[in-house]
Amino acid sequence: PEDVAKVVAFLCSEEAFMIRGQTIIVDGGTSVAPFILPEEGGR
Repeated sequence: PEDVAKVVAFLCSEEAFMIRGQTIIVDGGTSVAPFILPEEGGR
């Protein structure tokens, strides 16, 4: 939820005035590295 709130806050700010027609994925990096699994045994 915090990541989504930060993206929403950015998009509502003056700094995002040039962003138009984009899909912004906020998934904690899952879409970038979906196949990295924790080692067996864990920590």
